[in-house]
Amino acid sequence: MKLGINLRELERQFSLCIKCKQCTYGSWPRNLPICPIYDKYKFFTYSGGGLIYLARGILLGLIEKDHYDEALKVVSKCTSCNYCGQTCKLVPVGSPHQNVTDLIRLLKINLVNKGVYLSEEHKQAIDRVKETKHLFNLSYEEEELKTLKNKVPKRGEILIFSGCVTSYHCRENLKATIEVLNKARIDYHMMDDEWCCGSPLLDLGNVDGIAKLAEHNLEMIKAMGVNKVVFLCPHCQEIFQNTYPQVTERKLDFELIFITKYLKELIDKNKLKPTKSLPYKISYHDPCYLGRYLGDFESARDILNKIPNISLVEMERNKEESYCCGAGGGAKILDYDNSVAICQERIKEFKKTGGEVLVTSCPLCKSQFRDMNQSANKEIVIKDSVEILRESLD
Repeated sequence: MKLGINLRELERQFSLCIKCKQCTYGSWPRNLPICPIYDKYKFFTYSGGGLIYLARGILLGLIEKDHYDEALKVVSKCTSCNYCGQTCKLVPVGSPHQNVTDLIRLLKINLVNKGVYLSEEHKQAIDRVKETKHLFNLSYEEEELKTLKNKVPKRGEILIFSGCVTSYHCRENLKATIEVLNKARIDYHMMDDEWCCGSPLLDLGNVDGIAKLAEHNLEMIKAMGVNKVVFLCPHCQEIFQNTYPQVTERKLDFELIFITKYLKELIDKNKLKPTKSLPYKISYHDPCYLGRYLGDFESARDILNKIPNISLVEMERNKEESYCCGAGGGAKILDYDNSVAICQERIKEFKKTGGEVLVTSCPLCKSQFRDMNQSANKEIVIKDSVEILRESLD
């Protein structure tokens, strides 16, 4: 996504949608609903095409400024799952090219830059990231995080970038990663002063503070002398990869790789051997940011399929046509009820598989499922793919 682009330059793209609804449904012959907000509201405005019509209305002055907050309410229901960005073949014809999901993100940024906020919580979340350098203000848990990081070798040319959600809401993911890498005898670092990657600011429509976060993280990486950064959250990797070079005008001089892909490489090199039998019937949820943004649908499945006795049963909507968990795009802050409804739909789909364990590879997805599951009396087991791998190692 080109952050510096003016919406006026994209007016031709906003005019190309013919309401074919390709952005809402999966491929023939099943034609399953994929866009989570269109699936919920069954009205074209709540779709990739509908939202860019809304953007065009703002550009042409058809929507008055007094109603910008109403427009932002609609835009903020989008979870940035990137299905419309992946499937639309018509709107990208317009030049300069931005895919449909990025057009929607740019519209959100445009409205927030005009001083439009959905709530005080929306504004506070933006301010918190800028001021505390983390999405969650949980300083009382810093000591526990520091204790965990003391188990890191702190040597070598590899850095593990954990991200806010892993560090504060899914710390068991980080614990599992450290145990797996230590078992493989890998030399690696973690930052003592890791800052938020900035992805929440992009999701919430305010990108002004991303450059400061990026400069800090890149300087820390440079000082450590690492040449490979392994990410535990696909949202972090996506913003490093696609946004950092724009806001810092610096070329990234290190390799970026997601944790499941890196662990798969270690298994292929026999540095990790998942030999312990796990008689789980599982189903794997594809994170939108790992799959559609980073193009990786297979590395976690490859790991899971190497574990003895595991039974992997796919949900009806999977891989390129996977259904969102409802947490992306800042949805849990911007429209919590909408986020919950989308997640409940995905959990229903999981239950249809008869699976015992819902597995994913994104801490935001895992946190979302766990929050919804707790409100439903803990009906299902939810784990990260790295946790499953750790269980299978002797």
